[in-house]
Amino acid sequence: MGTTTNRKSMGDVRRFLGEGEEVEPGPESRLGEICLWRGYVTEAQLEECLDEQNRLVPHVRLGELFLRKKHLTTEQLLRALAFQKKPKAEPVRPQIGKYRILREIARGGMGVVHEAEDTTLRRRVALKILREDKDEPGGVERLKREAAIAAQLRHPGIVTVHDVGAVEIPPGPPIHYIAMEYVEGRTLAAILEEGQTERRELLRILEDVARAAGYAHSKGVVHRDLKPRNVLVEKAGRVALGDFGIARADRFQTPLTQSNMVMGTPEYMSPEQVEGRADDVGPRTDVYALGVILYEMLAGRTPFKGETPIVTFQRILAEAPAPPGSADAELEALCLKSLGKRPEARPASAAEFADGIARARRRNPYAIPVVRPVASPGLLTRTLGKLKGLLGR
Repeated sequence: MGTTTNRKSMGDVRRFLGEGEEVEPGPESRLGEICLWRGYVTEAQLEECLDEQNRLVPHVRLGELFLRKKHLTTEQLLRALAFQKKPKAEPVRPQIGKYRILREIARGGMGVVHEAEDTTLRRRVALKILREDKDEPGGVERLKREAAIAAQLRHPGIVTVHDVGAVEIPPGPPIHYIAMEYVEGRTLAAILEEGQTERRELLRILEDVARAAGYAHSKGVVHRDLKPRNVLVEKAGRVALGDFGIARADRFQTPLTQSNMVMGTPEYMSPEQVEGRADDVGPRTDVYALGVILYEMLAGRTPFKGETPIVTFQRILAEAPAPPGSADAELEALCLKSLGKRPEARPASAAEFADGIARARRRNPYAIPVVRPVASPGLLTRTLGKLKGLLGR
């Protein structure tokens, strides 16, 4: 039955592709743009297929290349082609309700985030659109829940939610979205990967993250997915914590908080998250993740990482973290305490963690850059030169 259905779908696609053969072959950028903003393909996949299309003789249509490489399904292609067949008077730049899509800025397990323009208020927003393959009742409910939780939090260190809704754009299903404050800057993950930021500045960023998490805890919200990718840093230095997609909130007890559910990013998950002990998940779960980020800042890597998530989980549960190698003994002690296997062994709150970071910043007379474990010879030479200059050697 599955094979017959697939052949029928392929036949529909080929008939669709066969229409309008008199059109001069060329880059079908509009089809690519539609597939991109609907979340069917990534920018890298689109560029790959366009490059290959330009090289192939005889000409092969872009949709057929997408199918060959399994970048999208036949059903997704049919939807994109149907949208493409609409009158050309429609604006080339896609629009979701009052939000005009400008560019993709991030992609995650549940959604795609775009920079967009609110055409009514004339302001930039970050528009998180639920991926079509997650467009089932559970995914929609989770998106709404994320928006509702984040909307309860009013803090300069937390990304502001403006709007949540859905828009009907035939022939596809409704497009569900969250409109959020657009933070112009970089993620902490990108900053750490670059390895050029002074440690004292990294500690300032982490202190701000801990203060924001502490505020969320005071409102009954546990983030449960603190990691560098969810921290945005503006050029002026402001830090904003985002993505409350799997947060737990006292006011929103839902199936997402049931026992035996493993939720989070493996390297930043606490033992109680790994074991699915929902009753033990609380503010000190986020403190553990803050400790992982601190360890990463000090050692240039996370404390537990395996070839697979299962191996990572085993190490989180069974192994003690190696000392991160900080010259500041108190800072190292704070880091290792935060990585305690039992929640009660960790700092009592995110505020206590933040206070420890603040003391370390005051003690540290040097602005020492973080050395990543894998670096180019040029970067390593520049970093060693900075260290020698600071130490007067």
